[in-house]
Parts: sequence; C-alpha cells; structure tokens
Amino acid sequence: MPGTTIGTAEARERLADLLNEVAYGGQCYIVERRGRPLAALIPATEYESLLRLLAGGAASTIHGIPVLVR
Repeated sequence: MPGTTIGTAEARERLADLLNEVAYGGQCYIVERRGRPLAALIPATEYESLLRLLAGGAASTIHGIPVLVR
C-alpha cells in the first residue's frame, strides 16, 4: 500500500480534499515532516483490515492479495 508523500504544511492546507481522496478515491498518503514519515492516511476499510490481520482474524487475502503473517 505505497502512498504519495506529502508534507505536513500541504496536508494541513488540503486536509478536506485529502480525506475525500482517501475515503472515496482509495488514495493513500504518507505525511512527512522534514523528510521523516509521521503518519499514513489510508481508507478506513484498509485500516480495519489491517487491525483484523494483526489480531489474527483476517482472511488469507486482502483485496485479492495473498497475505502471510509471520
């Protein structure tokens, strides 16, 4: 789930648009400050899938991609 990198200042200015792109367009963003990643903006459905995966209750695939947790 690689995302487009965006700085914190731009993320602040465009927050409403970014949220729409993430929620409805499936876009992902990595928010950075001084070149260091701080946070990821991902669709809530992907976040929920990741939580299920980490809890051990996820299926063996996410969006058709095989998943193996070690």
